[in-house]
Amino acid sequence: MVKTGVAQGASLNINKSLIYPRCRLILIPFHFSSEKIYFYPPYRKVGFHSQEHTKIIHRDIGYFIHGVYTLLMTSPYIELSKTDARKILQVLSDQADTGLDTEKTRVLKQDLSFAPGWQRLTCEDYTVMPYRKMDFLRYEDSFYPLEYSGDPYEQNNFSRLPVIINSHTVIDYLKFYYDYYRPSRNKLKPVFHVDDIQWQEDLAPVSIKSLQKELATYPLIKEKNTGYEVISSCIFGHSIMEIRFIISPDGKMEIGDSRVLIDDLPVKTFP
Repeated sequence: MVKTGVAQGASLNINKSLIYPRCRLILIPFHFSSEKIYFYPPYRKVGFHSQEHTKIIHRDIGYFIHGVYTLLMTSPYIELSKTDARKILQVLSDQADTGLDTEKTRVLKQDLSFAPGWQRLTCEDYTVMPYRKMDFLRYEDSFYPLEYSGDPYEQNNFSRLPVIINSHTVIDYLKFYYDYYRPSRNKLKPVFHVDDIQWQEDLAPVSIKSLQKELATYPLIKEKNTGYEVISSCIFGHSIMEIRFIISPDGKMEIGDSRVLIDDLPVKTFP
């Protein structure tokens, strides 16, 4: 039996300690064959053919409702308890003058799928204006600050990471890398859905539909002898571009060909 449909929304009880960045809920058409689940296009084109790229959080009336992580990130952010956050903030404060309030700063952790045993920590201190946000790499009791730069691999200790690049982790790594890549005032950011973009104003429904149709064709992943090639839609300035990335097995990144897909969009300036 094959069921089809698109979710218009759902009311679910979800553990609030699991923070999925702008998680979208959709009903994905499927059918059963033994214990396997088969998904239908267009989801197959963007990597949702495997349960490793999705998380079943509810089943209702023959459908699976999936949380689709922004930019296909497979690991959620988890907010630490105040006790655990205080311990980490104290260690960070002893290592360097972070200026973070050890009592009121919120700490989120995210396991890195491409570096087993390593985590990204995000610290958010809202006791000051503007609020202070700092990111760190963590391995056991060692912490390394993450900073914006034109070469995040060399300047952010990425060489320390036991990087595992494969078809299931390459998009996670691509997004992670470009979270800290700032070659100029504008930020280059891979995007695969209209909700991944910060808009200055609301778009007309017909514009959203047209734009999402364009973004749904990405990313395209190809395995090469020297690593992986990813063709991705990206936001840069006020444009959406198609950019080819070459990711080597050790995590080094190169930018190949690029072309503008859509220009002059009402996009907010990235901080």
